[in-house]
Amino acid sequence: MQEICNVLYGYGSLRYEHPLLLESVARVCPQRLQDFSTQDVCLVIWSYGMLGYYPESSELFHTACRVLLQRSNRLIPLQLTMAAKSFARVMYQPEPEFMQQLSQLAIQKLHQFSPLELSQLLWAYARLGYRDVQLFEAAVATVIQTLSTRRLPKTTIDTVVRACEMVGFWPQLLVDAAEMRGVIVKTTKQNQSADMEQLLPLLPDAVSSLDPVDESGGTSNGPGQSAAVEVWDPELLQQQQLQQQLDLQHQHRPAPPALTAKSLQWQRISGSFVQQQQEAHQQQHQHDDRQQRHDTSSSLSLQQHHHQQQQQHSGPVQLLRPPSRL
Repeated sequence: MQEICNVLYGYGSLRYEHPLLLESVARVCPQRLQDFSTQDVCLVIWSYGMLGYYPESSELFHTACRVLLQRSNRLIPLQLTMAAKSFARVMYQPEPEFMQQLSQLAIQKLHQFSPLELSQLLWAYARLGYRDVQLFEAAVATVIQTLSTRRLPKTTIDTVVRACEMVGFWPQLLVDAAEMRGVIVKTTKQNQSADMEQLLPLLPDAVSSLDPVDESGGTSNGPGQSAAVEVWDPELLQQQQLQQQLDLQHQHRPAPPALTAKSLQWQRISGSFVQQQQEAHQQQHQHDDRQQRHDTSSSLSLQQHHHQQQQQHSGPVQLLRPPSRL
């Protein structure tokens, strides 16, 4: 079992399609898939998704959906994303019950999802044509909340917006929040659906190291059991490095205020208050100028009036002669 997973993972990572191997695994694995750990089940369908290979018999995918539903209480966000995205890449349409259960689990564990995992989960639902409004609204709200504290890579936001467009849901609040963070969102023309294949080269694969889980719910690393397989993808590593750089830049500058309705309302109130203060100051300055000109004019008028009065009362001084003596 573990050897099959290792071989498939190697072919999937190298993007090397071997039809004989893939068809053989698709015929043999369904009968034994119940004995696989949850991690191994996800790795098997992940390998087919990486190669975009749809086997002649879809029994492997049917059985994988049934096994994952049985272990739904132990699925982690990464496994949910890997399963949905792998089915979307091979264009396998799971049963509506599986997709509904998957969306309910995702909503319950939404706080555990990273923005990258949420973006790819929404892309998978959009590509398969499942329009779960509750899931999309909750995921978009979570991404907006994350944007209020730190910056996200542009490809992650573009993927969320593109997935929403594909199902007819326009996340205007997310676009506004991203632009306030300096991220210009790439959108398609209105009322036109975009081909998600154009965005596939930009989408890193949400895969990382997982601990296999046995049927009892514990970690199975003992003899004769599945050992942990280190799942590594160069695109994911590049995306994580970009996120680390953004986080490092964010640490060296003060955190902006949270993008909430209350803070935005306070900004508008503060802006109007400052404008009123500036207008009042300008009016006071104009009033002071007018008062100063009036005082100066009044002072000049008084000086001129006083000077005219002095000229009117002033004249030649007549000396009085003493009376002559007879």
